[in-house]
Amino acid sequence: MKKHDLKAICDQMFADYPDIVTVKQVQNMLGCSRTFVYGLIDDGEIPALQIGVGYKIPKLSVVQYLLTREKGSELNPDTDTWRKRNLPFGEKKERK
Repeated sequence: MKKHDLKAICDQMFADYPDIVTVKQVQNMLGCSRTFVYGLIDDGEIPALQIGVGYKIPKLSVVQYLLTREKGSELNPDTDTWRKRNLPFGEKKERK
């Protein structure tokens, strides 16, 4: 996908958000918890820059994350932290 296509999608999906967002804004964009967002940052799924005690996250990174999740073809199931975090109740992660 070309960068200008990604920017157009970004502007359509999250027009009300600035180009650089905070963890709280990503929570609202994805409809998830703060802990989940920090996990995505820690796992490198969403690139972020730490400034002081907070993170600054490019809005394009959030859109790329969503598009990658939607396609699924670029993800390696062994490193897919989203699925590991959202196991159905009672199931446990396999340990290697």
